[in-house]
Amino acid sequence: MSTEESQLLFTVKEVASILQISRTTVYELIYAGVLLSVKIGACRRIRRSDLEDYVQGLVANS
Repeated sequence: MSTEESQLLFTVKEVASILQISRTTVYELIYAGVLLSVKIGACRRIRRSDLEDYVQGLVANS
């Protein structure tokens, strides 16, 4: 199992890289409530399950 496969939380930068979109777009999705995230101190993280749910929603809506 690769590190990414076992990773529970992703940074905004990592999610942007995975989805091949900009960090700004990731933040827009978070602030719009489309992509859920958690704050740990001053850091924002996206749970693996929330990222998977977002992608599944894209597939279902296409």
